[in-house]
Amino acid sequence: MDFYKPEDAQYPLSQGDLLYPIPFAAFRISGVDIRYEQSTRYVDLTTDEHKQGDLVASFETSWGLVINQSCDLEPQKDEPLIVAQVVARQKLYPKYKDENPKDIEEFIKNRFNNAGQAPARFYLPAFAKDDFIFPRSIALLCRVQNFAPVDRDTLLGLRKFSLSGDALDSLQEKLAYTFGRFASPSHLFYSQEEWNYKENKKGKAQAIPEQVALLPEHQEFKINEPGLVEKAKRIIKRFLK
Repeated sequence: MDFYKPEDAQYPLSQGDLLYPIPFAAFRISGVDIRYEQSTRYVDLTTDEHKQGDLVASFETSWGLVINQSCDLEPQKDEPLIVAQVVARQKLYPKYKDENPKDIEEFIKNRFNNAGQAPARFYLPAFAKDDFIFPRSIALLCRVQNFAPVDRDTLLGLRKFSLSGDALDSLQEKLAYTFGRFASPSHLFYSQEEWNYKENKKGKAQAIPEQVALLPEHQEFKINEPGLVEKAKRIIKRFLK
């Protein structure tokens, strides 16, 4: 089963595209150089004194993985283009040697066998092409760089290859696990007034529950619900099997 599909100029920038080279910037908010007239000034951005300006930031270039939903990458959208940094697997997991099949089998099994393992990291197998070799790598889904929509065509020009359909499904599962909202109480985002309006539409206005117990399988129960303890025991027992 192929993990990648070759670069093809016929399709637009898409989720799962592998790009190179991509700059990833970093700076300290409590001490950074900013451009000031014809020179630079070292400032503390936590003082609220400086509202905007041009930073002098550190950066490094590496591979990048596009993680926006493809619909947010359409030309008419004004969403930032989000690219996750990709680093060589050997740099993060030096214990496992590329030349040893047993090491790689154990690495995948113990670290990336399902979306819940290393939830903020996505494993990328090696890939070779005529003009480059892409090593086994890890996409760091929480280490990202935002680019302005005006850079869409520039990023497209940096695309080397893309995830296949099956691999893209796996990335989307990982993203859902990493950034998804699980088992949030239904009233979490409402004020009392908003909750009343919502419930009145159903003809059953009531106070927002004060406490909610979150249990495995993403189910929620009010603390005073009859039979809660017995129900929780049954669910936990199934969960631990």
